[in-house]
Amino acid sequence: MKTYHVHAFALVRVRIPNIQAKNQKQAIRKATDQLDWYRLFEIAPKDPTASDIEFGEEFSHFLVDEDGDTEFKQSKWYMDSYHDQVSKRMRKAHDCVGSI
Repeated sequence: MKTYHVHAFALVRVRIPNIQAKNQKQAIRKATDQLDWYRLFEIAPKDPTASDIEFGEEFSHFLVDEDGDTEFKQSKWYMDSYHDQVSKRMRKAHDCVGSI
């Protein structure tokens, strides 16, 4: 058997409350600019601007490295096709209105 290192790119849901904006798209831009996303899990318990954080029950993709492959020649990316199908159904069911 081989040893692998799996990087799971998991989606999280973060509620960012009390955003003042002219419209919903501006609210999205302001909300995403407001947080230090690189420190999210570190600051979330103390920062009221990032409340209600949970696993989004979805993975976008995976990266698999083989142990000992220091040049990453055997590394491969994988899409999560099951969750991609679920995500498409959810977007359709939740009446997505467009892009940002």
